[in-house]
Amino acid sequence: MPEKQVKLVEIILYSTIFGSLFLLLGDNPNDRLPLILLILSYATIQFFRYNKYKIPLLRPISILLIIVQVGIAFFVQAIDGTFLPQVFFFILIAEIGFRSKKIISIPFTFICYFTYIGALIYHFQFPPFHEISYVIPRSIEYILFWGFSYIARFAVLQKEELEITNKDLQEATNRLKEKTMLQERLRLSKEIHDTVGHTLTTALFGIEASKHVLKNGSLEEGLNQLDKSTVQIKRSLEDVRSIVHSMNENQNFVNIRESIIKLIQETEDGSSVSITYDIDESLPQLSPDQELAIYRSLQEGITNGIKHGKSNKFFYQLLYRGEELQITLEDNGYFDDTSLEAGFGLKAMKNRFQLIGGSINITKNKAGGCTLKLVLPIGGKGEEREGEEIYNVESNYR
Repeated sequence: MPEKQVKLVEIILYSTIFGSLFLLLGDNPNDRLPLILLILSYATIQFFRYNKYKIPLLRPISILLIIVQVGIAFFVQAIDGTFLPQVFFFILIAEIGFRSKKIISIPFTFICYFTYIGALIYHFQFPPFHEISYVIPRSIEYILFWGFSYIARFAVLQKEELEITNKDLQEATNRLKEKTMLQERLRLSKEIHDTVGHTLTTALFGIEASKHVLKNGSLEEGLNQLDKSTVQIKRSLEDVRSIVHSMNENQNFVNIRESIIKLIQETEDGSSVSITYDIDESLPQLSPDQELAIYRSLQEGITNGIKHGKSNKFFYQLLYRGEELQITLEDNGYFDDTSLEAGFGLKAMKNRFQLIGGSINITKNKAGGCTLKLVLPIGGKGEEREGEEIYNVESNYR
């Protein structure tokens, strides 16, 4: 219960207790001292039990103090004999109904009711029952006090459950936001690695080639190669700007076949590598994730071949056979299959393909270079396959 509501309840509670005290003193001038002692004792117990120390309801000391309060209410009722002393029973019924389960609060309500009847019988010196028969309809008052208290308890519990649910939902939302941010950072790093890494590697290879040409005295050809490398670097900067501004990995290629061919041509144009390719004229309809995985795998494969394998010749094949895409990339560089350790780019490529049900396998070809084999099921969800199988493909380099 909010602090303001607690304070309001306390003000009403003690205003009721002491207001009843003054009314009872006016109606019972001969019994003022015992009424003052009894009601002050009742208020003191209520304050220390419920407000100051907040003793749990089912503790033995709390049960004992509640019994004492019921006894005090009995004696006040026995002294006065009017409707007013019932207030002290109602206060306890309201508290127990609010703080405990029905199995406790309902019997307690009946105990208070019968205690009230007993106090009246004592006050009127054990009269015939018809003289105090008005106590029967008074039972409705006790039932109503219990009912309102129990409804209030139920409402507060529901509110607390709702607050807990909202808190859990907020925590889940925060976790989702954090996860989304981490995924976005990872996606952005993959994009920069795949796109910029490929372009810069191609440009670096072109610069190295131009240095070699310039050393051999071919000034015009060397400068031409440097110009191509400059174009590659500028394109890399444009790619970074595009990635930062778009922040959207689910890009669609107008035509994946033409996009791959354009990438091959730009790579050849910006460096001294040669890339031959065999791509089916007719490819199936692919999702944005599938298209991106295929495109990025070629970028990463060429980048790794140039950077790590010192390759200058590549063969790329993209075939649609038996409801699956079969992708092969071979190079003529150097590949040490005895100490293969996946770097960031290869891990990103493998992650992309596994998420869409594909598989990646790497092996050394007869020319000593690397053969990258990818399989992507089309038209159904493929099984995630770890790259354990070795493809025995005949190398295109002799």
